[in-house]
This record gives sequence, C-alpha cells and structure tokens, in this order.
Amino acid sequence: MKKIFLTGLAFFCVLITACKKDNQNVVNDLFIGAMKNGSNWVAKPEANYISGKDSLQIRGFKAAGEESLYFNLKFRGKGAYPIKSGQSQYYTTIGLDVFTSHYKLDTTLTNKVTIRDFDIYTNIANGTFQLNFIKTSGNGADKLSFAGGKFYVYVPE
Repeated sequence: MKKIFLTGLAFFCVLITACKKDNQNVVNDLFIGAMKNGSNWVAKPEANYISGKDSLQIRGFKAAGEESLYFNLKFRGKGAYPIKSGQSQYYTTIGLDVFTSHYKLDTTLTNKVTIRDFDIYTNIANGTFQLNFIKTSGNGADKLSFAGGKFYVYVPE
C-alpha cells in the first residue's frame, strides 16, 4: 500500500509540474521593426485601444534619433487593413518635445497593415506593415518608406 501511495504521489507531483503554465508576457520578446529607406530600423513597441476597443494604435519609438512611428486601424481581429490619410505619422524630436521633422502618409503608394494573429488570452498581436511617407516639415529625406515591417506587441485591455 505504501508503494502505491508513493508512486501515486510522485506521479501527481510530475503531473502538476508538467502542466504548470507560464502566462507572463516577456517584454524582451516585444518588438516593432522594418527596413526604413533600406536601413534596419527597430524600435520599442507600444499598443493601445482607442475609442473603446473600436480602434487599435500601434507605436514604435526609437530612442536614438528620437524617432516615432504610429499607425491606427479600425480593429476587427486578424486581417489586412489599408492605411489611409491621417491614420499614420512619422516624426523626429529633440528632448521629446521639439519636432525636428514631420511626415505624413504618401497616399499615392500602398500602405497597409496585416494582423496575422491576435491572441485574446495573452493580448499579443503580431503582424506586418508597409508604410510610405512624405516630409511635411523639418530635416531629413523628402520621402521615407518602411518596407518589410513586422511587429509583436502587447495590447493592454
């Protein structure tokens, strides 16, 4: 009887240990990046719902150069979203408050975001993007393209 009890206890411990779930979001796995005018661009990602849960905003901030990119979309889960005028911007700053350049979406070119997956249990979204911009003010290139963009972001509720 003692052997059966110890065997059962050992099996139970192994079962509990094997089934333990780790649902913590690993911040180091989150990213947003693309090829910006042919150069690698990787930034710190952020995402939030706006207008309740009607729209989703995904942002990237690159500390070196104080570069910010964001895009908004009417969020309906997985799928392709064309990005239109007013739904995306790129800008640079000094001291996080003085704009050194500002870009608006170039609507003559293809601009899209694809949500490849959205896990409702972890609130992790991942996808791809392609965005093109025209300079409206400041320093820098007259046009910018973000090609082959990818993101893996946590969307807080």
